[in-house]
Amino acid sequence: MYFVAGPEWGARQGRRVVIVRALYGLKSSGAAWRDHLADTLRNKLKFKPSYADQDVWYRAETKADGTKFYSYILVYTDDILIVHTEPMRYMEKLKDNYRVKPESIGSPKIYLIANMSKVETHTGEGECWGTNSEQYVREAVKNVKSRLKEDGLRFDKKLSDPNYSPRQPFSTIKYRPELDTTPFCSDAQTTYTSQMNLIGVLRWIVELGRIDIHYETAVLSQYLAQPRIGHLLQVIHTFKYLDIHSDNFLAFDPTVLELD
Repeated sequence: MYFVAGPEWGARQGRRVVIVRALYGLKSSGAAWRDHLADTLRNKLKFKPSYADQDVWYRAETKADGTKFYSYILVYTDDILIVHTEPMRYMEKLKDNYRVKPESIGSPKIYLIANMSKVETHTGEGECWGTNSEQYVREAVKNVKSRLKEDGLRFDKKLSDPNYSPRQPFSTIKYRPELDTTPFCSDAQTTYTSQMNLIGVLRWIVELGRIDIHYETAVLSQYLAQPRIGHLLQVIHTFKYLDIHSDNFLAFDPTVLELD
């Protein structure tokens, strides 16, 4: 698995200026760059975009011993993650079409803000990759605490005590957002709760592997247009939960799990 990142990608063969302008200067910059890279992945590297996510590219391959597998190329703007037994095979082809900083090529340590590292598989017979979102979660919680302090508020001391562990993201397992009858949030509170603020951060944390807050984040997202005070408090409580349970690791273990 190899990683390449950086804004200094530029097309060779006289197309560098066009690509740089497409990536940074035009109103349609993102679409222009994506179309160019997609053309390279599809027609030169023979990858196909997945139906679930058009920026996840795959290709059926066969090892020397006859084992069939899929190789993947994950794209996020100009950040590339190659998943393959021999990743440099495709990295060299990308280098034939783009200028890539040599120091950006190597085993990934961070991808899309998540920390990446190898761990032992559950059978103990090999290693697998995994991600950890602890660094992003801690920074997100820090920002929420800072905002609460500006408003003269703070996390409940008991909930911030490492010796006390909230059992779920909501303040109580019986809470139902559709039954909440507290007053509606002010315009400022609605903006703070919105997809671009607290809910947006929680959604990204879910994307980074924190599926333990997926349900709560999903149901609270339904009230972005007109949230109630109770909804906002539950969002903040979800951050309290993350403050206590910030550490996590999601392993991509490929070994077969035997179930009796």
